[in-house]
Amino acid sequence: MKKIYLIGAAMVGTKLRYPSDGVIETSPEQADDLVKAGLARVDDLDSLKVDELRAIALAESVSVGPAVLKDDLIAAIRARRQNKA
Repeated sequence: MKKIYLIGAAMVGTKLRYPSDGVIETSPEQADDLVKAGLARVDDLDSLKVDELRAIALAESVSVGPAVLKDDLIAAIRARRQNKA
């Protein structure tokens, strides 16, 4: 299974899903198809280091303090992405 987040509404499996659904797990093949179609992006935040997450948070205008834990950074980035949609 591969984690993605949608940029626009798309069929995932047999269900119409929306960006507001947050991170979705789907087959690698379907995830790749959705990314290629410009409807989704891969969510690999769990595999990143804290410094990399801070850089993403900064680039995406996510407000975080200096003593934030990795899980807090991931949650803040995902929440921002979900609210942007």
